[in-house]
Amino acid sequence: MENQTVHSVSDQSSLARIRSIGLVHAGIWKLNDPIIEFRLTHDFPDRDDVLYAFVIEESVKYVGITSKRLSERMGQYAKPYATQSTNIRLKEFIRDSLKSGIEVSVYALPSSLPIHVGEFPLNIAAGIEYSLIERLDPDWNTDGRSKKLREPVSDL
Repeated sequence: MENQTVHSVSDQSSLARIRSIGLVHAGIWKLNDPIIEFRLTHDFPDRDDVLYAFVIEESVKYVGITSKRLSERMGQYAKPYATQSTNIRLKEFIRDSLKSGIEVSVYALPSSLPIHVGEFPLNIAAGIEYSLIERLDPDWNTDGRSKKLREPVSDL
């Protein structure tokens, strides 16, 4: 009998894990210092209600959802208002990574057909977002209470 190695799901990279549930490469961040720009891939449908993740190499760094079009949501990171602390923080992480020569990709899962439980719409993306954050523990996701913020580039 041959010696076989069994790999658990947690042995896979976080990128492999999100790809296994349907997230696809949707775009990339580019630096035109001091501006960051999001470039959507040609084959990704730019529609509403998208689950997305920022990825560096094989590691998911941030998971989020948007009810807007993906390009519109990424624009909020590129040009955040003064009151949008999460957008400001993530813009800095993205810019610092790009300045260090590290590519930041965006993977996304476009919305599927609407699902209802009785009269109530069920937001599958929100449920997946919660599970991904809990299981993958991305460095750039914080809940403001229990998770210590980690630097984006130094831990690569």
